[in-house]
Amino acid sequence: MKNAGKKKNKRQPAIPKKKSNGSVNPLWWLALIIVLTLVAYSNSFKNEFLNFDDNEYFSNYPEILHFNASAVIQYFSNYYVLMYQPLPILTFALTYKFFGLSPLPYHALNLFFHLCNILLVYIFVKRLTFKNSIALISSLFFAVHPMNVEAVSWISARSSSMFVFFYLLALLFYLRYSTESYKPRFLILALLFFLLSLFSKAHAVTLPLILVVIDIFRKRKWDKRMIFEKIPFFVMSILFGLIAIAEKGTTTNILLGLEKFTFFDNFFLLTYSVSFYIVRLFLPFNLCAVYVYPEKAGGWLPFEYYLSPLLLIIIIWAVIRYRKTKPYLLFGVLFFIAALSLTLQIIPSRLFIVTDRYTYLPYLGLFIIIGYLFEEIKKKKVQNALTLLIVVMGLFFTFLTYSRNKNWANDMTLGTDIINKNPEVPYIARAFGVRGNYYLNRLKDFDKAMKDYNTALTLDTTDAISYYNRGYLNDKLGNYKGVINDMTKAGQLGIDNYLVNSFLGAAYFREKDIPKAIENFEISIKKNPDYIENYNNLGAIYSNMQRPDLSSPYIDKALALDSNNTEALRNKGIIYFELKNFPEACRFWKKARDLGAANVGDLLKAYCGE
Repeated sequence: MKNAGKKKNKRQPAIPKKKSNGSVNPLWWLALIIVLTLVAYSNSFKNEFLNFDDNEYFSNYPEILHFNASAVIQYFSNYYVLMYQPLPILTFALTYKFFGLSPLPYHALNLFFHLCNILLVYIFVKRLTFKNSIALISSLFFAVHPMNVEAVSWISARSSSMFVFFYLLALLFYLRYSTESYKPRFLILALLFFLLSLFSKAHAVTLPLILVVIDIFRKRKWDKRMIFEKIPFFVMSILFGLIAIAEKGTTTNILLGLEKFTFFDNFFLLTYSVSFYIVRLFLPFNLCAVYVYPEKAGGWLPFEYYLSPLLLIIIIWAVIRYRKTKPYLLFGVLFFIAALSLTLQIIPSRLFIVTDRYTYLPYLGLFIIIGYLFEEIKKKKVQNALTLLIVVMGLFFTFLTYSRNKNWANDMTLGTDIINKNPEVPYIARAFGVRGNYYLNRLKDFDKAMKDYNTALTLDTTDAISYYNRGYLNDKLGNYKGVINDMTKAGQLGIDNYLVNSFLGAAYFREKDIPKAIENFEISIKKNPDYIENYNNLGAIYSNMQRPDLSSPYIDKALALDSNNTEALRNKGIIYFELKNFPEACRFWKKARDLGAANVGDLLKAYCGE
């Protein structure tokens, strides 16, 4: 009876005892994995901003360039490039504030999050499995697998590494909660990091499913506590899921997918996408930034889509067959599917069927399976050979990752990679257009630029941006009829830009259609009253018409905007010359010359005695 007054200890899940086998300190192996990661991504620091989304953040959203309290409110209130991702946007704004548009800091921060995630993967898997070897194998493959290049080397994919960072922290605190007497503070911390993950990317909504998978794996007893503790997680998931699909572009893509494919098609698209990711886990070759949906021939998908369920059937059979002796198979597969579930094209909601970065977190479930298999086979006295195999695979993946980074170097390398690995379908028009811009603006190869723009517009006749860019190129080539055709089409397709009308005004002037030239310059001024060239052009037109009374107000406006604008100074001198005020004409021409104008020398020589 002497123990009657003592309180009973709270029931806790059984934790296996750790065994020491005298092997090398795992932290040394983890340090080596970090070094391999730095080698694998060392060439990513030289990569540029890409016209595949990177530029949009800084050109389409001015609040990112002006970090302040008001801007932060906008980050949490708006969608950016079709996504609700306030925390990654906050990091873009802070990086811009301190480093401007130098690409290196943006790439460095991406890699920093990836390195943090490697450490978190190790800690999470170690606490989940109590096996250093499984944690190290999972960390190694997570660190250097080529499928993760897109999530790390693409600046715009910051949201992927950030959401996983907070996601893993949430899982770690949930593990502590479920193994340390269910202390509420750990559950609250798990909820907090889950919220931060949701603020990074909508893909975090899968976390409640993963919590259930962990409970099943650890054979936790189903009771009221287990159910009620999950309610806030599921409520938050539903809320942020609704926020994600409320974005207009996402809704449009879903409707387009429903129109193009039948229910029967969608089943095989789904099985193909899952099979694709599993195959690429072991054979990460021919990777690409874009994998377009297949084109149907005679109402049928390509043959491999109908074969894809076979691999899944084999996996399902193995999981059921060995569910008791190898429970990690069920855990790994459920983790993989649950983490991937939001991106599986049950209803097509994107313009591509699969994407490398979508496996950044889900592959962790499959890596854990590989780690367990290593543990089991190790007992059959082939430890050294298996360790060597794992090391060789890690080195090979490091090489593939380093090589894959080169495809993300700039618009030409990435555009060419996409073009070479996809059929010529409308979506690939964007790759041709982006590569055309690189040829035009960086390499000054007008012929190749024109060829890419023409191909883009052949593939997609509604590609407004390519019409605009081809119009710009035609202006450089002196093809003013081409400018009129392309800029008119760009305007009709929705580019409501003052430059469209400015280019049209200049082209109509060259084609001697003065009324339309004046009309377009006036429209351009209404769209942007601060663009000096429009005032100079209108001033020049009226000056050619011998109407200094109409020309002078436009030139005065140009000089009011920039008193040192050499073209405006030259035009003002011409107006004074027409008014017979030669001293004033010469004064303006001299000022233009002193500021570096090369087109006033003949005027000064002919009329000013110089």
